[in-house]
Amino acid sequence: MADLDNTIKDQDNPKDNPKDIQDDPKDNPKDNPTADDLIKLTQEELDKTIQARLERANKQHQKQLEELKEQMKLSTMDDDAKEKYFQSRKDEELEKYKHKLKMYELTEIATSELLQKNIKPTDDIMQIVLSEDAETTKQNIEIFTTLLNDKVNEKVKAISISNPIDDGVATVKTNNQGNSINAMLKDKRKL
Repeated sequence: MADLDNTIKDQDNPKDNPKDIQDDPKDNPKDNPTADDLIKLTQEELDKTIQARLERANKQHQKQLEELKEQMKLSTMDDDAKEKYFQSRKDEELEKYKHKLKMYELTEIATSELLQKNIKPTDDIMQIVLSEDAETTKQNIEIFTTLLNDKVNEKVKAISISNPIDDGVATVKTNNQGNSINAMLKDKRKL
C-alpha cells in the first residue's frame, strides 16, 4: 500500500520525478530563435518554394480530377461494360509490366555485352544502345563498339604522329610553357 501511495505522490508532484519534468521553452535556445537565427530567403528561393508547392498541389488536383472522371464514367456503365473496362485496365497494366521486365532484361544483356568489350555501361551509353529487342540491342552495341574503337585509334594515331617513339620508349614532349601534347592537340582542335 505504501508503494501505491508513493506512486500517486510521484504522479501528483512532477518535480519529484525527473522523467516527468518538461523543459521550459525559455531554457532551450533552439525553440526560441532570435531574429538573427531566422533563415532569410531570397525572392528567388521563395519563388522556387512556392512553385514547387503549386506543382505538388496541381498534381494532387489532377489526380483527384482523374479519379472523379473515372467514377463518373463507371457510374454510367452497366455491369458488363464495367467488367470489360476493368479487364482492359488490367491488360494495360500487365503490358506495362511486361515492357518493364523486357527493358530490364535488355539492360542486363547490354550491360553484359558492354562489360565483355571492356566498356563501362553508363546511363548515356545505355540510352544509345538499348532498343526494343535483344537482336537490335546487340547490333547497336557492335556499332557503338566499332565507332568507339575507331575514334580511339584515330586519337592514338594523332598522338603517335605528333609524339614519335624514340628507341622504343615513348616520350611525352612539352612546349616551353609545360603543356602536354594532349593539351596542345585540344587547342589545335578548337581552332
